[in-house]
Amino acid sequence: MPRLAYEPQAGTEPRTLVLHPTARSAPGVYRGPDPLRIYDAPTGALMAEATVPPDIRRALLVLLTGDQPGATAPLRVWVIDDDPARHAVGELRLLNASGLTLEGTVNRRRVAVPVQADLRWSLKPVAEIQLRTSFQGRSYRAFADTIRLEPAERALLLLLPPYQPGALEVQSRLLRDMPTQAQRSGYADGRPGLLLTRGPSSE
Repeated sequence: MPRLAYEPQAGTEPRTLVLHPTARSAPGVYRGPDPLRIYDAPTGALMAEATVPPDIRRALLVLLTGDQPGATAPLRVWVIDDDPARHAVGELRLLNASGLTLEGTVNRRRVAVPVQADLRWSLKPVAEIQLRTSFQGRSYRAFADTIRLEPAERALLLLLPPYQPGALEVQSRLLRDMPTQAQRSGYADGRPGLLLTRGPSSE
């Protein structure tokens, strides 16, 4: 991942992004026009663009590598509504960026997880997940894990493409956090704060 930066507001000093593969970055605020543009800090080359819908007050941006037809930048961005009213304490949120259609069980309940799915379940406080994918008429295990949360936690499970092309076991990253009381009670006026994080390379 290159060294990335963005301008919090037009004409202001660029802010360097400190990204983590398994945790959220520190929050930042953006007050410029759409789309938000993220640059390679040393060269100024455009690396990613993101448009945050006006109804999203607090956005989590997941930066991913990988092919994207018609893309104008090498990194693709998944914009997620991160308001605790949409992703509550005690909930597991699953984002399927693996490129595979999955199905299986969460706590023995049947679930379908299509490509680009954004799903949520209450853990209470454990989720046993078994997901499979089909290839040439056969079913293969793609992901299996047991996820536990502390009472004040919520979790986001990001499913990513397999390490090797043609493989069927997906990569995963689990991001946990504890929304603060201030976050649960509302947000200050102005442009949404942008929380930025990333997944690993899909290559």
